[in-house]
Amino acid sequence: VPTPTFTPTPLPTPTFTQTPRPTATPTPIYVAVPLQELALLAEELPGSGYSVFTDERFDPAGWGPSAWERLFSFSTGGGDYLWVVLRLHKLDDPNAVSFIQVQACVRRDPSSTALVDEMPAPVTGDGTKVCRYRYDDGTRWFVYATGARRVAVHLQVNPKPTLSDSEAINFLSAMARKQLAVIERAYEGRTPLHVVPMPTPTPVSTGHTAS
Repeated sequence: VPTPTFTPTPLPTPTFTQTPRPTATPTPIYVAVPLQELALLAEELPGSGYSVFTDERFDPAGWGPSAWERLFSFSTGGGDYLWVVLRLHKLDDPNAVSFIQVQACVRRDPSSTALVDEMPAPVTGDGTKVCRYRYDDGTRWFVYATGARRVAVHLQVNPKPTLSDSEAINFLSAMARKQLAVIERAYEGRTPLHVVPMPTPTPVSTGHTAS
């Protein structure tokens, strides 16, 4: 009797489908830059002879805790502007477009008699809006809004009577460009900006401002 032979049926080769690992989302690197360290210094202003009068957190309604105000005055009292106001405000939006759009040229103080006009100006940063406030005594205040890189820039000046509107706006435009350049340098290779806590402000009266 012949010996039986068995030919085993080969088993199928198992196949494995590996689920690819999800691509990791990089965690943003927050750079702790206090707003006061971004604010222009007196020697960086377009005009010379100014010094810092106050340097403090700016925290009225609508601005929130992440705002800083640096107020400059002319050292000898004879400058083109009695006051130069610089405010920086941390934004939640990636740009300052919304901040600029809501800066309406209106009287916010119901008792104010100022005449308010929106003025043309060169565009800087994410956009620009300039308002002129004219008072009965001849005083003028110019308010300039711009911003970039999640930082809003708010400027104010009150020029002496002999200065023209265009001279005041040119001063503000030059100051805005300098301030935005500082912000851009702080952002080189770093995003987004994280503002560290700031000290509580000490209220200072400086006469009437744009309202």
